Amino acid sequence: MVNPDVPILVQDISTQMTALDPNIHISVEAVTPELLKQVQSLYADEPYKVALWDWQFKPRLGLTPVAVVARYDDEVIGFNGTMPILLATHDGHQVEAIWSCDFIVDAKYRGKGLGGAIKETLFRTVHKPIMSLGISDSAYPLLLKKGGKSPVNLSVYHRVVKPENIKSRIFRAYSLLRALPLQIMQRRIRHSIYIEELAHLPSATVIEYLWGLYGKSGATQVVRNYEYLHWRYVEYPFNKLPSGQSVHRFFSVARTGQSVAGLVVVRYSGQGALEVVDYLGCVDTDIIFAIVRQLQARFPHVSQIGWNSSATRLATALIACGFVRKSYASRFVVFDQESHHGWCLAAGDSDGDFLRDARDYFLQPERHQKRIDDDSEELNSALDVYGLFRKNRIYEDKSGLNFFVVESDNDFLLLGDAWKNLHERSSANSLFMSWAWQYAWWKVWGNNERWQLSIIVIYDEDTLLGIVPVYRYYKYGLVHYQFLGNAWGIQQSVRSEYIGPLFIRERETELTDAFERYFSHLGFAVLVIPDTTQDFFSKLPQLVVRQDKGYRVSTEGAFADYTSNLSAQTRLKLFGRRRQLIEKGIELILDKVSDAENERDNFFSDLNSFHLIRWGKPCFNRQAVIFHLGMLRLSEGFESRMSRLLIGDQLVSLSYNIDVNRVSYNLQSGYIEHFDKKTSLGTLHMGLEIERSFANKQIDAFDFLAGQGKVEDYKRHYRGSSVTFCTRTYYTNRLVWFIYSLMLNSKSAFKTLKGIWRSKKWKAL
Repeated sequence: MVNPDVPILVQDISTQMTALDPNIHISVEAVTPELLKQVQSLYADEPYKVALWDWQFKPRLGLTPVAVVARYDDEVIGFNGTMPILLATHDGHQVEAIWSCDFIVDAKYRGKGLGGAIKETLFRTVHKPIMSLGISDSAYPLLLKKGGKSPVNLSVYHRVVKPENIKSRIFRAYSLLRALPLQIMQRRIRHSIYIEELAHLPSATVIEYLWGLYGKSGATQVVRNYEYLHWRYVEYPFNKLPSGQSVHRFFSVARTGQSVAGLVVVRYSGQGALEVVDYLGCVDTDIIFAIVRQLQARFPHVSQIGWNSSATRLATALIACGFVRKSYASRFVVFDQESHHGWCLAAGDSDGDFLRDARDYFLQPERHQKRIDDDSEELNSALDVYGLFRKNRIYEDKSGLNFFVVESDNDFLLLGDAWKNLHERSSANSLFMSWAWQYAWWKVWGNNERWQLSIIVIYDEDTLLGIVPVYRYYKYGLVHYQFLGNAWGIQQSVRSEYIGPLFIRERETELTDAFERYFSHLGFAVLVIPDTTQDFFSKLPQLVVRQDKGYRVSTEGAFADYTSNLSAQTRLKLFGRRRQLIEKGIELILDKVSDAENERDNFFSDLNSFHLIRWGKPCFNRQAVIFHLGMLRLSEGFESRMSRLLIGDQLVSLSYNIDVNRVSYNLQSGYIEHFDKKTSLGTLHMGLEIERSFANKQIDAFDFLAGQGKVEDYKRHYRGSSVTFCTRTYYTNRLVWFIYSLMLNSKSAFKTLKGIWRSKKWKAL
């Protein structure tokens, strides 16, 4: 007897089952919270799966996930969920599809045909490609028998980095031997490709650009648009390690001087294995080679790197880079009426990837305890700082001044109030030499095990007179001291400018002389002061190893006087184009970002996305974003001005400034480069910020800081006073100075000759 209330396909299956038991019914239903509550009892032994469901079955792409549900009376005894996705097909179209997931049958009903009936219902009622990845040995032949096809499997590639036994040593030797020809060929090319770790998933604009490089390859694959990648790797609920690091981390890839060429998503749990779970962008062999090499350098503790993919063009590059394809693979089956071909799969496509992280979370909860950050502790202003450092006296000057050293992060934290009081009475820069900036910098980059915090504090009895904030490390066999805020010559970090000691104004000369005597008595040592504008220790032997130029505009006068001194072309770019756009009826909106941390975080994400398109790399990598957010949390007396320029509802330009002690510092900016042929949006936005500074009676100067543009030194057109930034190295004696002079001159000559030789060789080729 046919039931008119049940779809005909479902009736067929139900009839088969009711021949055994008339109380069993199978239906296709929308996945709802109420349904998932009923299914939970089937997963009593796998609570990590249940914990994923709110995220996993979230409606996406305008679609609500569906499931095939089997019930005995009102009890759920079988379940097969689905997740909606978009597929890019081999012929260039996009179609809706689903991943089949979370298939289970109550143990009491297994072996009676219920599982097959559930699958049959799914295949007959859902008229779009149905995909399954990571299929067990027992299920694989069943799915093929039901009409599924297995056009490709997800191949597993491994590269051994640190062999741990004889087998892995042989494996590594074999892989390196295969990669040797490529390494010889790519030796020069790889230096022109670099990767940067990002703090966020890039914007939809960047993802769309990269998809254009990767997605239009004639393959059938999951559409990796911004919505999908954000859901898959950002919203994933178990994406945090106890250290606060994300399980999934993003890296941009670019050739020097070109736009971004790729986005790498890696999975690193801190347990020795690094996995590339997704990649979007160019798959040229030299790009893949550079990615592998630089990932290995950035994760020095990993023992192996995995990269799973079914893409033939990527497989060729991986094997050439020292990867070996394993004999096993992750099985893939698709029920597809259109017979799409050229399938391309990635590790991130598998639900097994995100199930593994969730399982680890539940099986090892101690790894995921909440991390307590002591930076939020309130400093005790009544603390006897002098008493704290008394035991660490390192020098007593003939003038009676005593030198102490601060070597622990906790003591640096406790020094905060004393630092701030001294800072107000010194001539040190208000932004870059502030305790907030310096402490935040050390917290982010000071975890290098080869560096030792060595802040020198100078007292006259119990009165703090000076601070020389340095850390020490060894280079060329000599101890080096470098001012906090930079890692010049040793590591990439944010750039801190106007660097120098904090000496109380009334006794600067006395303190300078005392420090020069202290440093000279060290024997053989080097002091590095990057991006300083003064020669603080002129009596010491020194070298100027780098120079750069910045500009500062005085905003104390009348704005009209300033604009009248500009060239006609600069005045047009800064202010005239704005009037022309307004006269055309184009709405310009200058919007200030709020001080909420999530708003600041989004601002940095948008700013990096502009730079990825224009420069090929972010302006602030992951560490830099952590630094700026932390510094702004700790700052006192800073006004963070993150402004957005919109034309209509389109974001076209961003500017990051900090106002402190009557100066507005322009730290960074980014904009759409080719929005209009006649209008430079970055210059237009800069004009708005300069005009704002003139209008603000609390601002006396607008500082562009050091650095040049992509094409020219554009800042000179703003007619500000020039500021010369020098990186100076000071030496304890003339012998050390002489040796370093020879080294620097030899290195410079070698680089020049090397460049000439390379250029001639490439021309010959």
